[in-house]
Amino acid sequence: MDDSLVSITRENSDVIEGRVKDYLFRIDIPNLTILHDCQDWRNNKDSKNMCKHLGKLFMMLDDGKSANILRQILREKDRWSFTAPGEND
Repeated sequence: MDDSLVSITRENSDVIEGRVKDYLFRIDIPNLTILHDCQDWRNNKDSKNMCKHLGKLFMMLDDGKSANILRQILREKDRWSFTAPGEND
């Protein structure tokens, strides 16, 4: 997937949001929530598996930031909420 397909519209210590291709994402670190809307995400969010769009996003972030977020998700996977727009999980 080409780097130009990733658009980050907000990035700070608490929230990262934007689009990958035509799909939106929002990672809310303090609230332990990832919102995304591709079909693969919707199909696999209950098992908390990442999709290729979020994989590309994490590859585009600063290595340290990306690694820290992914480590936190892995350590506290049961506390994180993986959601899609329009769903109350």
